[in-house]
Amino acid sequence: MRRLLIILLALFLLPTVYSWTTYGSDNINSFTSNYSGRAALNEKFSYNLNSNARFAPLVFEGKLFAVTDKLTVFDKSGNILWQYSTNNINSPVIYNNSIIFSSSQLTALNLDGSVKWQNNSTQGFGKNLIVHEGVVVESTSNEVSGYYASNGTRVWTASIKSCNNGAVVYNNSLIIACKDKLYSINALTGDVELSKSIPDDLKSPILLKNDTIYFTIGRYVYAYSPALVKLDRLRFLNPGTAVNTNLLPLTDAYSCASNGLYSFNYDGELYFNEVYDDYANCDSLTSFDYDNDGSKELLFHSGAELIVINISGQELARKDFANGYFSAADLDNDGIELITITGSGVLKVYDTSYPDDGVSLYLTSSGLNVKVFNQGFENSESANLSIYTIDEFISETVNIPAGSENIKTYKISPLEKGDFTISAVISDSKDINVSNNNMSLTFEAVNATGENYFQILHEGFFYDFNKEISSEIIQGDVNNDGITEDIIRTNEDYYDYFREGEVYYPVGDLEISYNYFLNEVFDSEPLIINCSIKNNAIYPVINASLTALIDNYIINDTSINLMPEETKYAFFNLSGLTAYADVRVYVDYNNLIFETDETNNGIGKLVTVKPTPVHNISLTIDSSMTTLQNKYLIIKAVNNGGFDEELTVTSDSNVLTSSNIYSRAGESEEFILELDVSEKDYNFNINVFNDYLSFSENVALSFTPEEQPITYLPEVLEEEQQVQENTPQQVEEVMSSNASQSIEAVTNIKTSNLTGLVVVKSSNDLFDSTLYWVLIIGLLLLSSFAVYVVSFKLFENQAVFIALSNIIIFACIIYLFKPFNIHVILLEELILSVFAFSITRRKSLK
Repeated sequence: MRRLLIILLALFLLPTVYSWTTYGSDNINSFTSNYSGRAALNEKFSYNLNSNARFAPLVFEGKLFAVTDKLTVFDKSGNILWQYSTNNINSPVIYNNSIIFSSSQLTALNLDGSVKWQNNSTQGFGKNLIVHEGVVVESTSNEVSGYYASNGTRVWTASIKSCNNGAVVYNNSLIIACKDKLYSINALTGDVELSKSIPDDLKSPILLKNDTIYFTIGRYVYAYSPALVKLDRLRFLNPGTAVNTNLLPLTDAYSCASNGLYSFNYDGELYFNEVYDDYANCDSLTSFDYDNDGSKELLFHSGAELIVINISGQELARKDFANGYFSAADLDNDGIELITITGSGVLKVYDTSYPDDGVSLYLTSSGLNVKVFNQGFENSESANLSIYTIDEFISETVNIPAGSENIKTYKISPLEKGDFTISAVISDSKDINVSNNNMSLTFEAVNATGENYFQILHEGFFYDFNKEISSEIIQGDVNNDGITEDIIRTNEDYYDYFREGEVYYPVGDLEISYNYFLNEVFDSEPLIINCSIKNNAIYPVINASLTALIDNYIINDTSINLMPEETKYAFFNLSGLTAYADVRVYVDYNNLIFETDETNNGIGKLVTVKPTPVHNISLTIDSSMTTLQNKYLIIKAVNNGGFDEELTVTSDSNVLTSSNIYSRAGESEEFILELDVSEKDYNFNINVFNDYLSFSENVALSFTPEEQPITYLPEVLEEEQQVQENTPQQVEEVMSSNASQSIEAVTNIKTSNLTGLVVVKSSNDLFDSTLYWVLIIGLLLLSSFAVYVVSFKLFENQAVFIALSNIIIFACIIYLFKPFNIHVILLEELILSVFAFSITRRKSLK
């Protein structure tokens, strides 16, 4: 015997007819319900119609349709909405917001009970009402007919008699049994497409599953194709006769027989899968997901009971039910209901779902949160919630709709330190699952902040309901001393308290600031940073990192120890900076120290690195306009360096001029020198110098006669004009006498560039050149004499030689290098000599 498959499918294909449509000779719903229950059968309401029941109840859009000698419609709470009285209502179906049934005439009612249409031309009391593609198919003892479901107009008629048994629709073909024949009729036109004789009169419904037609005759189950070709025949295991009942399509097909409930299938061979022999003479099979486990269960009548089993044969529920009809559908949109009606007209509605209430407790910054929820498919309308807090008891009634939850928040305030437990219980008499109906929560009350109230510790979190703080408790070494503490975080970034033993302390803070930190430096000098690091804590901090970074690269990393409330100073000498450097210094760069404020752990600047300035002067000597009459020489100076220069110009040791040349690249300053020229050949030495640089050039001018007017430089034009105005006759005579023998200097332009690095400029700017050299000679003599005195004490015979050597050495240095700061060296030599003499004298006196 093959293993029964678990997967369940609803495969009875009536595409336009609602799944609760009734049909078949036994008037029982033969369908697989898509609704799910929750494994309960609680009576919701009942009503005695005091009339003979004729069909299983129907459900549509929250309305319950019960068929006895009249049609009675209930709302979901069991109140009668309307009734319709007629004789012998037969085969009711619901389609397109209409309930359609056969009686003395074919009738369609609107859902409010009003008549939509009637057709009295029918043969009356038809069975097997099926709606397909808007056509209502009715079979009677004399014919099979089709009517438009919208208005009741007859569409077609097929004169086939005694079609009072099972029928199904496959594609557009109505397959119907008429006594000992099967017919395939076009459901849209009424054309008879096929007919096939079968072994005997068919008295039970037809089942369509997986493109296979099943029916039972006597003690056999038959399998046919939709083309009415016989596929196989299988005899029930017991020679008893199959009960006249519907077949049920799941993964397997099911049927009741006199000796039990059978499951069978066809996959090229008709075979039995299982037989449940505990349920002999069962009938009225249907199925639905009774316990909401995703698999369909079987519901059937057996003896005087309704029974629910799963497809493995496990019995799930029983309910007393002697005789009548039943169906399963969702009446109130909260899960499936089981609806029964006895032969005498007693209607009962059982709720297969139930409220599944639960409760959970958790803490947030606002307080204790009590969440009550309903995981069931039935509303919990009067559940009782009981809460046992630290010092009070709370009880209230709550309404929890199916699939919803409610959250209530309570401020709880412990009155003393210690461990406490809070409990909550939710209860509903309809709730049969009590495993999640209560919960307890244990926490510790502490005073961590020094306030006049208590805080709460629970599952690694700290709660302060007064300040609405909820924070994670971190395990860490607060000051890097090798001891782990409980550290309380009060927001996402910072830490406020830590615990050692039973005592709480405030978390401290490291702070760094700078005392000296330049915004710009030259590329030849280091950046000096002087910073202060303070420990704002009541405990020492061990090995906090002190890190310097340039452009996010660590270039210096050390550590620092700080006592409580101690401040230390640190110096950094950073070299090799280029362009714009992002320079930063951090304390606790690796975040090993827990702090209340992590934003004050670093200082930094974008430092501008400038090129080191140099002396760069370009000089041009221009004698192109110098003549015997115009005795002026032009010196052009361009300062491309980084300093303003003060230049002095001399000629043969005579100071001609002195001027400032400002640092303006590309702009020139001019010196105009008046020469003492009386001969046509004139030679002189010109010197340009300042404290850093010197330039010397011999200038030779040679004048030749040439007839041309006298020209004047712009700078002396005004003076010459004034002279002309004062002595016009004299000027005319000069020009006249020299008109033919005017002398012009040969153009002689020389250029020299003077460059050099920065040097320390002497501060002795009060002395002019003469006084400076007097000072130098005087200091040289004094220092040499001091050297002589000291040498005489130590080396009597060599003293004169040493003193003279001193004079000669420094004279050579001055002559060769002309250092203007030689006076500083000589003064230092004098002081050292006097100091050495005083020491040797003291020793000799002793």
